[in-house]
Amino acid sequence: ASLSSSARIHLMNSLAKLAERDPWFRVGHWDASVTGLGQKDLVPQFRDILLDKKNSNSLRSIVLDAIYAGRLAEEMLETLLKLAQDDLLVVIERKDAINAILQLGELGNKAVLNIFANLSRSKNDFQVRTHVIRSMYGKGIGPESLAELLEDALNIDIELPFGVLWALDKVVPDDDIISILECFNPPNDSSVTSSDYENNSDVLQVIDELISRAIVFDPVPSPELILDWLDKRKHVGHNYHRQGKNCLQIALKENKSLLAEVTKYYFANSESACEYSHALYEFEKLMVEAVDWSIVLESACSVLFSTDSVNRAFYLEIAFISAFKVGFSALAEFNLLLALRDEPD
Repeated sequence: ASLSSSARIHLMNSLAKLAERDPWFRVGHWDASVTGLGQKDLVPQFRDILLDKKNSNSLRSIVLDAIYAGRLAEEMLETLLKLAQDDLLVVIERKDAINAILQLGELGNKAVLNIFANLSRSKNDFQVRTHVIRSMYGKGIGPESLAELLEDALNIDIELPFGVLWALDKVVPDDDIISILECFNPPNDSSVTSSDYENNSDVLQVIDELISRAIVFDPVPSPELILDWLDKRKHVGHNYHRQGKNCLQIALKENKSLLAEVTKYYFANSESACEYSHALYEFEKLMVEAVDWSIVLESACSVLFSTDSVNRAFYLEIAFISAFKVGFSALAEFNLLLALRDEPD
């Protein structure tokens, strides 16, 4: 049975007194239902509680839950807007305020978009921006906003909460992935400090998931485009070629035909730009430990033994090192290439 108005008021007064004695009384009971409190007759009291920052988080959380459960955003809109924009407020309360505002439909969407446009790059505002993108992607929030968020995560000078970007790629439809990867521009300097570790790691997870989805599109993106994405990934920073068996490494290794095209394109565009050892070094960094040396060997040999090869020395060294890395199964190729290396110029 629903509570009477007098009972609701009495209950709120009792909760306020409890909060004075025990500010954290709701710990362990954050999911407790407050549906019966979400009524218009408590709006004045709700407003007073939320506008007084001295009130405990437990009491304020009950009020915000009651507003959401009772769909009181229209009556509480001015107060909710103040909460959502207050950079000094705990992030969870700002998120709860935004969730309530979004119940207003188009009006709520416009209000939250206006809030989003004015958020800064502070640690708290960053978390609120992430929440808005998760909640409103495709409703005025698009690829540019997500790409900018990822860039800011790399540039912010403090460590963000663990997992703040976790599974952010899940809100992105396939049609937007290439746009995000094209918009994303990490800093050129990939050197990072220990405090950047989690930020870069979180960004890498999102980028890896997006690239993994993109390389199985039909039609398949060009090798040039894929290498550009992998180069951006490299510039994200820490341990970019030591990520273990992540989704991107698996996706590349499973797609042999794509791996062959990417390998061929990379070395064709590296032969005049750098010497062979540097080309190999950069290739290994780009490819997330997904290099298939038998493919590199085959690709290099196809150019080396073609009649129009103009840079035989480059491909000879690439092929020789690849045969060595392949091992016993490429022994015949290794001996042939070794003999070619010993020939006088």
